Amino acid sequence: MLLFVALVYCGTTVHAQYYVSPSGSDNAAGTQSKPFRTIAKALDKVSNGGSVTLAAGTYREGDLKLKNSSITIKGAGSGKTIITGSERVTGWEKHSGDVWKKKGWKTNSQQVFVDGQPIQQVGDRCGWNIRHAALGNNWVLPIVGSNSVSSLFPGSFYYDPAGDVLYCILKDRSNPNNHQMEVSVSKFILDGGTTTDVTVKNLTMRHSNSTQERLAIGMLMTGRRGWTIEDCEFDYGDFCGLLVQGDNHTIRRCTFSNGGSNGLCVNGATWYPRWKDKEIRPKMNSVIENCTITKNNYRGFSKLFHAGGMKAVPGVRGLTFRNNKVLNNGGIGVWFDDGFGANEVSDNIIAGNRHGISYEIGHAMGGDSYSIKVVNNRIYDNDLKGVYISGSSDAVIEYNTLYNQPYDVIVHGMPRGVNESKNNIIRNNILGSSKNGHLILYKGTRAGNNKITNNFYETSNSSIKVGLENDKGYAITHRTVSDLQKAGYGQNAKIGNPKFKNASNGDFRLVDSSPARGRGWQGGEEPTPAPAPAPEPEAPSNDEKENTDDAEETPTNKSNVVIAINAGGDKFTAEDGTVYQADKYFTRGSAVNYSDLTIGGTKDQKLYQTQRLGWFSYEIPVKNGTYKLTIKTAELKYKSNGQRKFDIHAEGKEIFTDVDLFKLGGYAKALDLEKVVEVKDGKLDVVFDIDYRDCRLSGLVVSTLEETNATEKKTDEVSTLIAINAGGDKFTAEDGTVYQADKYFTRGSAVNYNDLTIGGTKDQKLYQTQRLGWFSYEIPVKNGTYKLTIKTAELKYKSNGQRKFDIHAEGKEIFTDVDLFKLGGYAKALDLEKVVEVKDGKLDVVFDIDYRDCRLSALVVSSVEGAAPAEAPKVAGKLVAAINSGADFGHRASDGDWYARDADGWWQQGSRRRATYSTISKTDDQRIFQYEHFGTRFTYGVNAKNGDYLVTLHFAETHVKKVGERIFDVKIEENLVIDNLDIFKKVGYNTAYSVTIPITVKDGHIKFEFIGRELAAIVSGIAIHEAVTAGTKTITEGDEVMSDAIETKAYPNPFTDKLTLQFGKEKAATTLRVYTTTGTLLETHELPEGQLEWEMNTTHLPKGVYMLSIDTQGERPEQKMVVKQ
Repeated sequence: MLLFVALVYCGTTVHAQYYVSPSGSDNAAGTQSKPFRTIAKALDKVSNGGSVTLAAGTYREGDLKLKNSSITIKGAGSGKTIITGSERVTGWEKHSGDVWKKKGWKTNSQQVFVDGQPIQQVGDRCGWNIRHAALGNNWVLPIVGSNSVSSLFPGSFYYDPAGDVLYCILKDRSNPNNHQMEVSVSKFILDGGTTTDVTVKNLTMRHSNSTQERLAIGMLMTGRRGWTIEDCEFDYGDFCGLLVQGDNHTIRRCTFSNGGSNGLCVNGATWYPRWKDKEIRPKMNSVIENCTITKNNYRGFSKLFHAGGMKAVPGVRGLTFRNNKVLNNGGIGVWFDDGFGANEVSDNIIAGNRHGISYEIGHAMGGDSYSIKVVNNRIYDNDLKGVYISGSSDAVIEYNTLYNQPYDVIVHGMPRGVNESKNNIIRNNILGSSKNGHLILYKGTRAGNNKITNNFYETSNSSIKVGLENDKGYAITHRTVSDLQKAGYGQNAKIGNPKFKNASNGDFRLVDSSPARGRGWQGGEEPTPAPAPAPEPEAPSNDEKENTDDAEETPTNKSNVVIAINAGGDKFTAEDGTVYQADKYFTRGSAVNYSDLTIGGTKDQKLYQTQRLGWFSYEIPVKNGTYKLTIKTAELKYKSNGQRKFDIHAEGKEIFTDVDLFKLGGYAKALDLEKVVEVKDGKLDVVFDIDYRDCRLSGLVVSTLEETNATEKKTDEVSTLIAINAGGDKFTAEDGTVYQADKYFTRGSAVNYNDLTIGGTKDQKLYQTQRLGWFSYEIPVKNGTYKLTIKTAELKYKSNGQRKFDIHAEGKEIFTDVDLFKLGGYAKALDLEKVVEVKDGKLDVVFDIDYRDCRLSALVVSSVEGAAPAEAPKVAGKLVAAINSGADFGHRASDGDWYARDADGWWQQGSRRRATYSTISKTDDQRIFQYEHFGTRFTYGVNAKNGDYLVTLHFAETHVKKVGERIFDVKIEENLVIDNLDIFKKVGYNTAYSVTIPITVKDGHIKFEFIGRELAAIVSGIAIHEAVTAGTKTITEGDEVMSDAIETKAYPNPFTDKLTLQFGKEKAATTLRVYTTTGTLLETHELPEGQLEWEMNTTHLPKGVYMLSIDTQGERPEQKMVVKQ
């Protein structure tokens, strides 16, 4: 008999996508054919990674709270899908005369709309109907009328909470039952809470009721990180349309109109409550772009308190506001208040507001080159001021056109408590048609190092209106350029008629004959030549003219090179045979020559010694096609990170961002940046755009891809040492390079996009596989210098800012904030190259997440032809000093080094503590890693002879258990040696982490600085050893027993009130004698047996030099010279 058994699988399906329609039902399945009725139902059902699609129609819902991340909420389009926090109200009853009422109304409603138009609230029913000291005890929101029905007038409403009655009189005194009456009931529409990676698009939001309490929130509030809000409309919020809080958000193509107080607000302190006293707020890395912000503050909030277009307060750092229109707001157009640095306001139209832009009581945070950069805006027709920098420092105001307001630029607002007005720069602007003053600069108490240069002053005669103020006023003190320059300001100023095309209609393009070309807003139909900016003090040559002379014979070049240009220099033939033409095809900038400076990493000294500097561009005629563009440059002036930053654009796209030449290549070392670009209009446009200090360029090379690949193939046969196909199997590339299957990695996972076509390469399979996540490689190679090529591509996201990560090689950050789409676009091959030096027999490459996963397709390690052999690695020699940071005792470490107690003489600021009693893993030295010195900013100082040292820093994270909760920097000798250290991210919780850093001492002293960015900085131990070449003996055979390892140390030296002796081993009974330099015995101390450390109170000793004699039974006597100061 045959037995047939049917196996039936029963289960449920989870819908990743849910649909909502005004005609749906919450009892339905939420599918496209059977949608839900309410948004609340869909948000309750959707899980991480899902989506909610809203059909066209009006949804009267609010107070919705989002609980899941990585979801998309999308409508049918702004004006089509409308979510409103108001209810339609019917059933009005006549009260008396023209007054109508709605009985049984339980909500203190802040808004009433009649056929879509608001009417006036009467009485003090708003939470902001208060007086405030900052306004001179005036009202935040002035009260209209009184708490009485008798105060009503045509076009007003009043709420009586005692009787639960809502009263109104319509403007035309008609019956409200004949109109659409909408009354606000929801505090907000959607609160993102702590969610991340949410997209909201194609929606309209209207009406809210937050100000029944004293709240400053939006109809929509972002979550903690990674929100995208696009193509939305925010209209008639009772306070504001959108509240941006958290980090890594993008808001684009939205309209913010008719807000009760503001269009949108930004709060940088929501998740950083100690942002101010600790200055620990990391960059928000958020962007607001291509939006319209108009007609806000319809309720009449005080213009001195918060109201206007956008208000960013407090603690905002790293916000970019660009390409927006900010028009006709009842307050300040763009207002930053009480914040930090790295904020940018660029390429906007700002008109018809109280002030155009205001930046109030702010400064640059450590590591930021500016507090706010206001660049390339059109600011006009504002009621009082164009740009107002109030009680703030480190602002850069450049390349703006200002027109038709009482004052164009004011840098003042002083004095204001502890705030300063320093290091502000106003340059290259057109200050046009001001009524009262072109520019006011405060130069009194707590002000200094402010600069005014290269501005154009519109005037019908030779008179300008500039005030250099020592007091609170705005008096005009200088009316001629010569007088201003005598006062030390106004270098390279010009005056006259800028010749706008049609300023009265907002057209600020300049006619060809304009004397202001190169200053002001850099927009219009064609590039505008500019004068050289005020030069850095190095006397650059002035060759400011556009050189497009093609008469010279086109030089012969390698077959793949289309054109090579020696920026700032003459015709030059490189070692590889490439002929560089004399500098040509440029607009703006000036040339400089560092002929006496030796450039490392190249045989082409003269190529890198000349440079074009400033803000400039190139327009190179080439045939349409795809090319490799090589940017050749070097940092020839500054010797630390952050001293110069600029962006590079090619064919209208930003290809390199925040280029810091020293950080990328070091001082006086050749640096080459490469990018594949596509030309469609017969000319290759390359623009160098200043962020902080001048851009620098030594050479441009344009080459074809086909010949480049052939060349690389030939080279790889002899120079490629190892190639790895990250995430994939063994693979042979078109150029013959053999990539090994993925190996030598730690962490991460593999992914394959084999159905995706990758542009810009013939090696599809190489770029289709990737290793993703947070991972590292440790590749065995001989010591030496290598070219490391990182091959990657953005295979998921199609807009900027969706992914950022850092790449470290051999302990140094070689690429920062890598945004694959921004650098290469979507599904296009991207190669990053860097020369690295290996000294320990292995090449370490670490991929470190900033935002979303790192991505790698391949690693190639190749030899650098002609590179000098690497020096033998340095190893730790004699111990100079070691500190048991945070501990009140010394400790002999497992390696034999003696760590002295954390005495006051070593450090300034910060505090000591035992951090944990738990066991610290990966160490035998619990008594070092269980203690720590901590603080927002603290320093250590150790005296050391000039020379080379290896510094080892010990850390352990014993408090936080989440990536990103503690982040800090470490500087040694003013150089940033550890950037954005997150110990938990590196090694986890209660785990020892040590870093060894080579340094050179030139001033007899080593200064350490620990700077908290997120929470306090910490350190558990510091050890300093002399750096010696590997294999060098530090103690020769036959040395006597009294080696340096057990020598007594006296610190600090010089000392003040305390002197500590540290013994290299437990002492037998010891006698300590203190002598003057003439041999007079001052005092004697008997130290008992077993001492490792002994502290001497020296308050009674006068300043001077003393000799200490240390006499221990069974040992040679020791003598130490010490100095009291």
